[in-house]
Amino acid sequence: METVLYADVLFLINFSMDYLSLFAAARLLALPTKTKRMLAGAVLGGIYGVLATAMAWQGILGALTAFLASCAMGWIAFGRCGGRGGFFRAVFSVWGIGALLGGFMTVFSGLFQGSAPDTAGADFPMAIAAAVLFVRLLSRRGGRGYAEISFSYGENEYPGRALIDSGKLLFTRGVDVTTHTALRLSDGEKAVLYYAAAVLYAEPGSVIFVESPEIFLHPSITSSLWNRLENLRNDCVFCYTTHDTEFVATRNGATMVWVRDCDPAKAAWDYDILPPSSGISNELYLTLAGSRKPVLFIEGDSERSIDARLYPLIFPDFTIHSLGSCNKVIEATRTFNDLNALHKLDSYGIVDRDRRDEHEVGYLRGKKIMVPDVAEVENLLLLEEVVHAMAVTTGNNPDRVFSKVRKAVIAMFNADIRQQALLHTRHRVKRTVEYRVDARFSDITTLERHLDGMLAQIEPRKIYENFCAEFRRYATDGDYRSVLKVYNQKAMLPGCNVAQMCGFGSKNEYIAGVMRLLRARTPEADTAREALRNALGAYDVIGAADSRPVGSARKNQE
Repeated sequence: METVLYADVLFLINFSMDYLSLFAAARLLALPTKTKRMLAGAVLGGIYGVLATAMAWQGILGALTAFLASCAMGWIAFGRCGGRGGFFRAVFSVWGIGALLGGFMTVFSGLFQGSAPDTAGADFPMAIAAAVLFVRLLSRRGGRGYAEISFSYGENEYPGRALIDSGKLLFTRGVDVTTHTALRLSDGEKAVLYYAAAVLYAEPGSVIFVESPEIFLHPSITSSLWNRLENLRNDCVFCYTTHDTEFVATRNGATMVWVRDCDPAKAAWDYDILPPSSGISNELYLTLAGSRKPVLFIEGDSERSIDARLYPLIFPDFTIHSLGSCNKVIEATRTFNDLNALHKLDSYGIVDRDRRDEHEVGYLRGKKIMVPDVAEVENLLLLEEVVHAMAVTTGNNPDRVFSKVRKAVIAMFNADIRQQALLHTRHRVKRTVEYRVDARFSDITTLERHLDGMLAQIEPRKIYENFCAEFRRYATDGDYRSVLKVYNQKAMLPGCNVAQMCGFGSKNEYIAGVMRLLRARTPEADTAREALRNALGAYDVIGAADSRPVGSARKNQE
């Protein structure tokens, strides 16, 4: 009986089976699936299948040529793939998968043609044997295919494993010995590995551009990570583009370029180089300049202080930044205004009155620093207009509430006149001494003579008595506004019972109520905001148009 074989059909059958075997082996062994290389390997397998059938290679010659063809296919498709052991594991895997597929196809073909007993007798056992061998090979690779590795960062080491045959990394976390692939790493962990690899493999003397170096990283490690990478490659120049001003502030000695705007169509950039010693931190400068709104520096902290909660509601069109002390506010306002030619932004400040006289207040307002007509920020919440607005909002009689508050505040002040006069005297003497000692002296004798006569010239007792007389007049005349201007007493807000008379349970609830009022768009809220701006001297320092909030401007236009 003569059998006719078509070489093209035989080639396509072997090519298809070999490609499926190579692809399945690559997936199971976690090898890189390079389509072109696997197609080339499958072509070689198809040619070998045609030649082996035509030449009738059998026995030892057939086994030897089949082994050599399998090695050639594996080399073309996978390369070294993890060394000698990994290469032969891949070759035997391809052979096992091919035998398994070929055996089952022969069995099913015989079943459909009605000759199963003859064909299955030889090929099916061979397929089962190939499957058993293949599974044993796969099961053994877990113990022999790992390399123990570790990553060191500073004084810390992080253990890990890598697959020898594929080079893919496996990781563990903490005391957990379970390994997992890179697919299970967090975005931050992947970013660290990528950054480290990119930096370490950069060419010597490279300029390394890093966009958003803080992305996917926790703020607590961002700075230390890039410090470490910069130290590892001190032959390179690092160029960062970022919106994270905290990270910018950690790049000590670096040149800071502030990009204000750009025109992509013209490839034009509007930028300035930040002065290296501007008297204000780079982080603060970039934060404020980047907002593109007028800047207002205030006292207190950025979260809990009344200043930080109150002033944004009075000046919503400003970027407000808390600096803590009054001296920092004064210095930051001066420095930022000195840099106006660079950032083109107006800068202002607000400090508490703190027993300053009219001369000091006028000087500060001339430097774009607002000084309220009350002793401290808490007193702003006791302005007559604010108390009236709060009483109306809570459904109480505003005249009755304010009358009681006014009486309580003046009574507290009257009982505290001597102590308040002493504090004001101390401040006046301190300022006078500072001015006079600040003069230049040619020798120590001249300085001693100057100090000897200073006490008689200053006359602190006379200053004290004048303050006492002035304060008694305020109390006698019931001059409520003047009392608020000179009375520094944190206990005044809870002591006058304004919270209870307006229906609140505590001082903090009253303060929160004032904040809610100022967020509203009601006649009472407008009256309170206007009174607060007047008390701060906003119209003298900023001007009527600039100090008016957006809501009021829009309402007046309508």
